[in-house]
Amino acid sequence: MTPSTRRGRWLPALAIAAIGLTLAVASRSPLAGARHTAVPDEPSQPLVPNPAEPEAAVPPALADTVAAVDRLLAARWKDAGIEPAEPAEGLTVLRRAWLALAGTIPSLEEVRRFENDPRPGRINHAIESLLAERRSAESLARRLAPALVGNEQGQFVVFRRDRFTTWLADQFHANRPWDATVRDMIASRGLWTDTPAVNFVTQAVEQGRVNADKLAGRVSRAFLGQRIDCAQCHDHPFAAWKQPQFEGLAACFAQARLTGVGIEDDPRRVHTIDAMSPAALAMPMQGSRNVPPRVPYGSEWFPDAGTHRENLASWIVHQDNRRFDRAIVNRAWWLLFGKAWHEPVDDLPDPPPASVDAA
Repeated sequence: MTPSTRRGRWLPALAIAAIGLTLAVASRSPLAGARHTAVPDEPSQPLVPNPAEPEAAVPPALADTVAAVDRLLAARWKDAGIEPAEPAEGLTVLRRAWLALAGTIPSLEEVRRFENDPRPGRINHAIESLLAERRSAESLARRLAPALVGNEQGQFVVFRRDRFTTWLADQFHANRPWDATVRDMIASRGLWTDTPAVNFVTQAVEQGRVNADKLAGRVSRAFLGQRIDCAQCHDHPFAAWKQPQFEGLAACFAQARLTGVGIEDDPRRVHTIDAMSPAALAMPMQGSRNVPPRVPYGSEWFPDAGTHRENLASWIVHQDNRRFDRAIVNRAWWLLFGKAWHEPVDDLPDPPPASVDAA
């Protein structure tokens, strides 16, 4: 299975949203006793409660995932002594789906369309329709963008937040695989206006130079779910990350430079730790030094052809790099349900052995 086919189920954020919202059909809600009644100015609608929504059939392609998540949720409820509430009614689930995906509640027209849908599994049909709308892609892009390019405004001359967010929404709306989208963010070349993905890199431009340390920290948090940036100046005090591992990750961005035609890669450039930098002062015996690009684990996934950024992108999205999968699934869960499966959302524990059935 190629990385692209494998990632097709993890994000396109819309696809992972579909997984989460398929689970929401069977979710338990303390508000399940609330029932919808028609608005007073529409007497044609019966003023009677809606029955609880029957559980929609789980698509076969998602059955194993849904079953695994259901088992994990049941175990968490048992450990916490929580008794699940009754299933939520259809309109409650519909409202939650709209809030999670589109950032707003459904219109009266959408509510009536849902109420008048006679098909079995109408929740699934309503969610599929919502996922196909541009507004869902735009909402998800706006909420995910801060994890990718930060909340700072950056240098407007070389950074276009709106262009990046619109491009990200385009990828979601086209249901493009997440690994392909991430490759573009890390390795793209060109102008921030014509090639919006390059804004991932230009957001880290400071005084005309690409800040490789900043990008290394952002890559590790956003795509690996790991706070390795603590190792920029010293070995991590609570985890296994070492300073040379962070420096090697930052060196993968050393070739990137700002030019008159945008971000380009210069193969002559190397990552230099200046003797007066905090990192060098933490290891005074080494002083100023050049650092080659390297990755903190899975070095066999790191290619030896292409630019350093292209090689880093290939390593991050490699089909055996489980941190990549776990990072986006945990963040998608946070986007959909308001609470990550594991918190902090960007500081996951090391993945268990591949043979262990765990999230």
